[in-house]
Amino acid sequence: MKDFVYMEVINFFHVGQSNIQFTFEAFNPVTFAPMHREAGFIKVKADTNIVAMVTAHSRGVADIEEGTYGEKEITFYSTKIVDISFVIPPPVIELRRTYKLVGGKLVKVVDMGTGNTATQLHLTGTLDPL
Repeated sequence: MKDFVYMEVINFFHVGQSNIQFTFEAFNPVTFAPMHREAGFIKVKADTNIVAMVTAHSRGVADIEEGTYGEKEITFYSTKIVDISFVIPPPVIELRRTYKLVGGKLVKVVDMGTGNTATQLHLTGTLDPL
């Protein structure tokens, strides 16, 4: 995959249920054209450090990821990934995401494997709080 630059807005919100909802919206930083969107839910298993994320992607993919969290880091590993019948190839077959708080900023690292590539670094980003 060729290098690319993007701008992302991440929103986390809570509406009183036992989960956190989120949206991730990526844009071209020059034209502001949308590049990718994700929306979903994060849920913590009671009395543990086990966490799960359910995500729908704008390209026609949905996934379930599970992992663990610590004081300043959450890591998710895909357990199920499904595509719509006409998803643009290659299919995503594995996702790994790590979010870390570093110096008051959120650092995001996403590894991805596809039908064409082994799991490898897909993108990184450092997000400033608003």
